[in-house]
This record gives sequence, C-alpha cells and structure tokens, in this order.
Amino acid sequence: METERLAWVDFGRGIALIGMAVYHLCWDMSYFGYIPHDKPNTLGFVILARIVAASFLFLSGFSLVLANQKQIHWYKFFRRLFVIVAAAVLVSAATYLFIPDDFIYFGMLHEIALSSLIGMFFLFSPIIVNFIAFIVILLIHQFFAFDALNQPLIWWLGLSTAPRPAFDFVPFIPWFAAPLAGITTARLMQRFDWLPFLRGNSIVRSKFFITKIGRHSLIIYLLHQPIFLAVILLITLVFPPSTNNIESQLVGQCVVTCSRANDDHVCKSYCRCVVSNIKDQRLLQPFMNGEILESDTRIKTIEGGCFLPNANRENHDKANS
Repeated sequence: METERLAWVDFGRGIALIGMAVYHLCWDMSYFGYIPHDKPNTLGFVILARIVAASFLFLSGFSLVLANQKQIHWYKFFRRLFVIVAAAVLVSAATYLFIPDDFIYFGMLHEIALSSLIGMFFLFSPIIVNFIAFIVILLIHQFFAFDALNQPLIWWLGLSTAPRPAFDFVPFIPWFAAPLAGITTARLMQRFDWLPFLRGNSIVRSKFFITKIGRHSLIIYLLHQPIFLAVILLITLVFPPSTNNIESQLVGQCVVTCSRANDDHVCKSYCRCVVSNIKDQRLLQPFMNGEILESDTRIKTIEGGCFLPNANRENHDKANS
C-alpha cells in the first residue's frame, strides 16, 4: 500500500494542472494584448485561481501522509524538499529577471515547501489538534492583520495589511489551512482504511491522460509558462494583437504600478494620458516590441507632461508659449 500510487490523487493533480494552465494562459493572453487586460481579474478566473491553489496545497498535504504512513522517511522527505526549494528559488530568480516589479518572492512552491516542513508536526498529532490548528489559522487571518506587520521580512506570513505585490503570492497564513486539511483528510481515510478506494480502476491508473500528467506535476508546473510565453511571442510576430487591446493592457499595467504610491483615480487619468501620447507619437508598437525602453527620453518626456495636474499644466503651457 505504501508504494502503490493512488490513481485518483494523480487525477486530482492533473485536474489542478489543467485549471492552472487555463488561468495562466488567460493571463498571458491579456499581457500580450490579445484579450482585455483585466480579464484574469474577473470573478470567474479569480475563483478558478483560488480553487487551483487550494487543490495543489490540499494534495501536497495529502501526499505527505501517503509518503510517511507508519513512520517518517527523512531521507526521502528532505530529498523532495530540496527539489521543491530549488524549484522555488528558480521561479523567484526567473521572475525577478523578467518582471522585477512583481517577481514571485513567496508563491505556490515556496508555500508547499514551508507547509511540508511545518506539516510534519501534524502527521502523528491527535486529530483534534489538527482541527484546532485549522480553525486558528483561519481566525488569525481574519482578525490579526496589522499595519505594524508591514515589514518586508515577514510579508510571507500573510499577516501584513500591505504586502509587496507579486505575480503569484501564496502566504503561509491562511493558505497553510489547505495542506493541513489534506493531512487531516488523509489521516482520517487511513484510520478508517478508505485509502484503497483511491487506487482507481485500470483506465484511471494507466490510460487516462489527466492521471499521467498528474504524476509529473512539478516539471509541468515549471515548464508550462515558458512554453506558453514562447508560443504567444511567436504568434505576435505573425498575428499582432489589436491596437485597442494593447492600449488597454498598457493602461492596466501602468495603473497597477502607479497605484502603489498614488490615488487610483489620479493614476487612471495619468496612465490614459501617457498611453494616448505614446500612441499619438507612433511609439506604441516599438514600445511593445521592446525596441523602445521605458527609460527612453521620449517616454520620460511624455510621462513628465502627463504627471502635471491640469491647472499646473495650463500654467506650464502658458509659461512656455
């Protein structure tokens, strides 16, 4: 039983991978301007993203029990932990290189690594302790977030009221509740000898595509985004996105960055002004292609002009006329 894979667990991972791919493809399409920039933030996709994240974490906790049913196998545990930590570091480094303003400093893999380590304390604890810990984690998240905890070194805890924005942020609290639920569920199934029901039939075990990809979740998790981005980048060379979508996407990205230090309403007006002027000067496509950087003097001039409030801009124009 300890060495036999439970096909329905692999199937669950496969479903989560498909959901993840759908969400990330939507984000990539919006980033390149093929669909509206705010599409990934609509209710349906937000719910999908949270279900996918909870599923991965739940199954990581469930699998932790399967790998250590009678005793903790420390060598296998630390080998697996090392692989996950290395993958998490790789994700952080890659995102910092390409999207430094929103790089992933504590995402899904970081959470799985830390949850695996903390989860070891709940593998053989009384079940009631697990239930209490689950409730406490949810209550802490609901009632104990303070401005005083807005410190970079503890953003990963999830108790800050203003953590640094990131493309993927899965803080320890409240998300540890998901792997803890997985640990507790697996232990209950183990106690009542229900785990054999998850073996599945021959079709689910060996012939079903979803089950097969679920057995290789980490490598698919790491490779799917580079593949998506490379394919979409090639498509842009043949079928460029419409100008309207590009403008919308640029305005949306600008507002996200600007709103970190300014009023949201002011940022929307400012960003529309910047993008409109970039388009009027026929710099939009070169800017999107990377031929013109944000540090370019033409872009800086446009930004400087749009940053002035209306009243000051009128005075500024009169003074220079």
